[in-house]
Amino acid sequence: MAERKRLIDFSLTELLVIWIKERYERNKKSLEPITLAKATNKAPQKPGVYELYLNDRIVYIGKATGNLNHHFIKLYDGQYLSNPNALLSYEIIFDNRDQLELKWYVMNDETRLLEKELELIQLFKPAWNYYLTKEYIETIQLFNHKKMDSIKIGS
Repeated sequence: MAERKRLIDFSLTELLVIWIKERYERNKKSLEPITLAKATNKAPQKPGVYELYLNDRIVYIGKATGNLNHHFIKLYDGQYLSNPNALLSYEIIFDNRDQLELKWYVMNDETRLLEKELELIQLFKPAWNYYLTKEYIETIQLFNHKKMDSIKIGS
């Protein structure tokens, strides 16, 4: 009875997070991380969501809507870096590519794929999952610089 009473005290969101974590832990046991370099040869040619690990910590969660294998090759080779508006996360991934391990989940439904990526990002809050482009960062830096120039020091 005390167990049921405790569950009633949780909000629906808290119960959902508990359920997701438990489900994730069950699924995680069947997945062994491999290096990003090995994934370029072993990943399936199917869409999916992936987790990148550095020192056994999830640092980035991403998705490949087309082909996991092709996406991992592009990440490892730095092919995304030629785009001037590439996510800053891609630079960080490229710089650490030989130390990274990953796990992936094959997902055929694109809607479910996007939901799964968001679900995992919200659950684990990986450090490298910020979606700022270089262009956006430069705009913010320029704005802050101009703002600082307009501040008058003294009376």
